[in-house]
Order: sequence, then structure tokens, then C-alpha cells
Amino acid sequence: HPPRRAPAMSSGQRSSELRIALAGLACGVAVGMAVERIRKHWRGKKTPGQNSSDVVKSGTDVFVDCAQLKNTVAACLKAAGASSANAALVAEVLVAADCRGIPSHGVNRAEMYCGELKAGLIDPGAEPRIAAETPSAANVDGCNGLGAVVSKFAMDICMSKAKTTGIGLVVCRNSNHYGIAGFWADIALKRGLIAFSFTNTSPFMVPTRACERAGGTNPIACYCPAAGGDSFQLDMATSTVPVGKVEVCHRKGQQMPLGWGVDKTGTRSTSEPSEVLVGGGLTPLGGMEETAGYKGYGLNMMVEIL
Repeated sequence: HPPRRAPAMSSGQRSSELRIALAGLACGVAVGMAVERIRKHWRGKKTPGQNSSDVVKSGTDVFVDCAQLKNTVAACLKAAGASSANAALVAEVLVAADCRGIPSHGVNRAEMYCGELKAGLIDPGAEPRIAAETPSAANVDGCNGLGAVVSKFAMDICMSKAKTTGIGLVVCRNSNHYGIAGFWADIALKRGLIAFSFTNTSPFMVPTRACERAGGTNPIACYCPAAGGDSFQLDMATSTVPVGKVEVCHRKGQQMPLGWGVDKTGTRSTSEPSEVLVGGGLTPLGGMEETAGYKGYGLNMMVEIL
């Protein structure tokens, strides 16, 4: 069929349609502006497209139920190869750090643990054993197991010996990261015991007058029960801060206070987390030499020797 011609319009009809078209355009613009305002409003909130790093860098406070967080972390560890029991124990240790206000050693460490399990750097099925012992002391071989599993085994032995002979001293080898030192001292505290917990770590600290890393964060924990249910609780790194605090600043895109670490020269204090993490290192407790950082270096070496 031949195309049909549109009927001719009068000037009044054309004017009316133009007004309708302009009104439709104005309405469309208004709706578009409203949608954009709504989109911008929700952009700052968590959306399905955001990852955890986006939320951290936004500075948004995220509150998670403690039990739910433990279950989630345990599920991740189990998926990486840990048994249900071991995954639950490690999750308890990590979440305890967050609950105590130590995010550097909390769920922040779950990614590292899962990565090491998947890479075969940790034996998920390892069972620690006593390599040597006396009535009051023992040497535990962790057999490259999860640090929390080895530490629980060692603490049970140590507390048993302390209850029997008055003192217990247990050292571990072939183990891995065990969370916050205070978690293990707290177990003994709840049983009415004075407890010390120490560990060395991978080298992150640049000693006084040195130019490269040669010591770990090497924490010291001391817990002591007191009257009326009170207690003394000390849990600290022998570096100015643990490396996890630098990592948290790096993830948030924030600068850190001067004195926490040095750059690759080993002698210049820096506020850039990346300079500490790549090529630089942490300062010993006390900071630079002029603020008595050598005292922290001494405590650091004491823990290394123990």
C-alpha cells in the first residue's frame, strides 16, 4: 500500500502540541533531577556493588552481631581447609580482639589466615605435641598448625602444671600467628592465675640506629587477678604500634602519626603507611632514639630471647 500522508495541521494545533512537548520535557527533567538526588543520597550507603574496602574507606561505622561475625569468620576458615573445631577457635580469638577494641588483630587477620591455609603454608590438620617436659615446664612442637590451636594446647598444659607445682612455663615452636597475646593470659586470669604471654613475630621493627628490619612486634601480656573481681591487664607490642594499625590506616587511605614508623632509609620518621609497609618498618616502643626508643628495642629483644 502507498504511504499515507498525515493530515495538515493548523497553526493552533501545532502550538498546542509544542506546549505539550515542552511540558513533557520539563516533567522529564524534574523526574531525572529527583532520581539523581535519590541516587546521590544512597551512594554513600552500602550497596550490593560495594566491597568491604569501599565501606572502610568511607569511614562508615559498621556494627555486626558478635555471634554472627564468629560464624562468618569460622565459615571462611573452614572453606580454606580448617576443621570446624579449629575454625571456631580461631574465629573466637579474632573476634575477641575486635570486641576489645584491637582491630589490628581482629577480623583484619582473617584474610591472612585463609590465604596461608589455601597456599599450604599452614597445616590445617596439625596436632601439637609435647617435645620435652618437666613437672613445671614443657616444650611444645606446634607442627606448623594454626597459632590459636597450638596456643590453646600449650595454655592447657601450662595451667595444669601451675595448679600442680605452683608455676608453669611452656614454650612453643613451629607455630603461627596466635592473635592478641592477652587472649591467652585472660584464660589463666579466669582461673585465678597470674599469667604472662609473649611471642616473637616476623621482622617488622627497625632497631635503634639500624637501617633495616631486624625484630618483630614481639608483644608482652601480663594479667593478674585482684580483689572484688578486679584485675590488672597489660597487653602491648614492644614496637610503638603493631603492624596491623599501620595496615588499617593504609586500608582507610589515612596518614598515621609521626613516630609509628620509618621509611626505607631506616632513619626518617614518616606518616605514610605505604612507606612503612614497603621498604620501611616500625619503630621500637618509644619511637626514635631521642625519645628513648632503645628501651623498646631492649624489651623487644628480651621477648625474642624468651
